[in-house]
Amino acid sequence: MNVNNYPALEQFLGAYFHQDFMLDSGSPDGAIAEFVQGSSADTIHEVCSELQQVIPMVEKMKDPEEFLHRTLWCDYLPSADGWTVAGWLKHVQQKVCSG
Repeated sequence: MNVNNYPALEQFLGAYFHQDFMLDSGSPDGAIAEFVQGSSADTIHEVCSELQQVIPMVEKMKDPEEFLHRTLWCDYLPSADGWTVAGWLKHVQQKVCSG
């Protein structure tokens, strides 16, 4: 998978869900809120567009956590909080795109 297919999502997840994001944001939802507060409408629109493409793909993947980490540079492990990757990305979509 070519990471350039999802540059806005890679930037968002890589920047806001880095190794120490819990120290910076306090929680996954805190990181999402920081992204929304600090991003332009265009950036949010790009992330939402890419989420629409990625979620159906992730639902069919054998190892979506590998995709999340290696392709989208996200260091958060949704399963640690009881989420599937697809379920968590839908949650992110709701938080980022419904505003």
